[in-house]
Amino acid sequence: MNSKELRIGNLVKYVKEVDTFGGKETEIGCRDLEDTDFYEPIKLTEEWLLKFGFEYVNLDMSIYKKNKINIIPYGDNIFKLWISTPIGTYTHDLEITNVNQLQNLYFALTGEELQYS
Repeated sequence: MNSKELRIGNLVKYVKEVDTFGGKETEIGCRDLEDTDFYEPIKLTEEWLLKFGFEYVNLDMSIYKKNKINIIPYGDNIFKLWISTPIGTYTHDLEITNVNQLQNLYFALTGEELQYS
């Protein structure tokens, strides 16, 4: 995994367990970031979308909504982005396949961290 894709707070697999990429000495963030053998992205699934608070809506297609961000499943672990605006819906052909990509994208668009439960 490329460490440049990670922000503090991103969820990653570290030695086969889900962990938070952080900045404390006991967390992943202070380990050697160039040694990517231990890091793996977490594949984005519909279950992860629900954990992050997205709501499932079934119109003509399945959509997961949170705020004005809509995520649409397009196959095995591939999701695409729609953004609702006051003048309509903007469709972007961006493929999202990993949890950290969704976290980074959500933060870039809203300025808020994507929390999970």
